[in-house]
Amino acid sequence: MSQNIQTEFKFTVGTLLHSTSAQMESYMRQFYEAFGLTTPQAMVLLHLHRCGRGKISEVACKLHMTNSNLSSICRRLERDGLISRTRDTQDQRIVWITLTETCRDHLCRLEKKIDEQYLNNLASVSPEDREIILAGLTKLNSLLAACNDCDCHSK
Repeated sequence: MSQNIQTEFKFTVGTLLHSTSAQMESYMRQFYEAFGLTTPQAMVLLHLHRCGRGKISEVACKLHMTNSNLSSICRRLERDGLISRTRDTQDQRIVWITLTETCRDHLCRLEKKIDEQYLNNLASVSPEDREIILAGLTKLNSLLAACNDCDCHSK
């Protein structure tokens, strides 16, 4: 690939990623704001909803956040009664985070709202286009993860 084509490809990919990320953020914000959540807070809660309890360090890595940023988010979520934080009985340096029952109820309603509106909008995408989109995003994610210095993304 010539240098010009590589430069244009890199610029186009960067522009499309930025635009897609901004559009997705804007679209999803409407769901989260209805529950009084920021996008990073919702990401933490949805991760815990799918995975159960988690260590601060592991959740931070999975969500591409720093430990201190996640700890700050968790303080607010704990204050709002959405998560609980507990120290590991064997190693006090480890902090576990889990959802509260109140939060589980909120997340069920949030997921229902997302399913009703967001997924219905995607229903018009043909099965062939879905496969193309998923294959492209999967490939791009794999390529970017391979370039990333942090090896936690493959765990």
